[in-house]
Amino acid sequence: MLGTALYQALPGDTTGDAAELPGQGRKLLFFSDSRQTAAYFAPFLEDTHQRLMQRRLITLGLRRWARDEDDEPATVEDVVDRTLREAKAAQVFDEDTSRSTRKAAVSLWVMQELVSYDDRQSLEGVGLLRVELARRPRWQPPARLTALGLTPRESWDLLHELLRTLRSQGAVEMPEGVDPADEAFAPRRGPIHVRGKGSDKGKKVLSWQPTGGTNRRADYLGRVLRELGVQVSPIELLEGLWRDLDPARGGDGPHTWFTAHTLPRIGVVRRLDHRKLRLRPVLEPDELFRCDRCRRFTAVSVRGVCPTLRCDGRLRRWRPPAPERERDHHRALYLSMSPVPMTVREHTAQWTSEKAAEIQGEFVRGEVNVLSCSTTFELGVDVGELRAVVLRNMPPTTANYVQRAGRAGRR
Repeated sequence: MLGTALYQALPGDTTGDAAELPGQGRKLLFFSDSRQTAAYFAPFLEDTHQRLMQRRLITLGLRRWARDEDDEPATVEDVVDRTLREAKAAQVFDEDTSRSTRKAAVSLWVMQELVSYDDRQSLEGVGLLRVELARRPRWQPPARLTALGLTPRESWDLLHELLRTLRSQGAVEMPEGVDPADEAFAPRRGPIHVRGKGSDKGKKVLSWQPTGGTNRRADYLGRVLRELGVQVSPIELLEGLWRDLDPARGGDGPHTWFTAHTLPRIGVVRRLDHRKLRLRPVLEPDELFRCDRCRRFTAVSVRGVCPTLRCDGRLRRWRPPAPERERDHHRALYLSMSPVPMTVREHTAQWTSEKAAEIQGEFVRGEVNVLSCSTTFELGVDVGELRAVVLRNMPPTTANYVQRAGRAGRR
């Protein structure tokens, strides 16, 4: 957090040679007393900053779409196109990167966000993004839901929330050029499928109904049914809804949200079609819901029941605060940070002198923005030899440390 704030505050070179380099020549040094910590921090900082920057660019792209297209929701392809423009303006890619490579990278960012593992920090999780499924006005909600006493809107909202659990678990058909097995989707690397009953961890097949005990869908549906005061088994209701969503039914309807595939020794499985997803930014006048217990955001509310597993909180109406009143750290970053690229390298005693000099040169030239350094150095002198020279000049506490280090065989 401190590093992100400091890096944002550094002025970039806008007119000199460094203006075309990553981060416009910004430079920042981090120090750690532990060489292992310094080595770990370099990729951690770069990955964390890159994810923040990607989410900021997606936010900019999505809001640009909303300005240009008024109230029409964006498809995944639309968001990729607008985000690609923002990334180009921010000089995220160098001049040698082809358009197809840039588009594949941005498509990966967007899909990574839609199946985000760190749900609490995602754009949807902090209340900046609303994801819907395309629905034609003439479609009717499943009759088995309206028969429970739900309104048509509540029925659609309930169905969308159940399907959102599949998206968050990664059971989504990816766009062309996005590999579902990419490391960016870890630990939910795909392709991931779903079927009605019976999960298979080895084949990465989820179960719509609980394989044993309960799952998020059955738990949420059971609490909605209790709120309605109806005596219906959530498992049986899930089974019926799965039949309603069978893509083999033909014609038009909610079942077209899925694509069907056949896996050896598994049979027919499904994935949500990314082309059916519709994305909207959550702006200041818009309204979301937030649980008064677990504090999670959700786009819909069915009788105030929180969709989080085993949460007994109630959903309350929530509106985004004005920018000057924003208190959430991640929301503030996604709304205001400058999407400046950052290249981080480790600079510790594990490098040879030639490699260390190379990294230092890259940092001086601005090709590397951040060095993660250790404050300890290997002198190449045995502690016993060192002690004979300097022990008499050390303060008592330092001398005791050197003696202990010598007994431990450290150099």
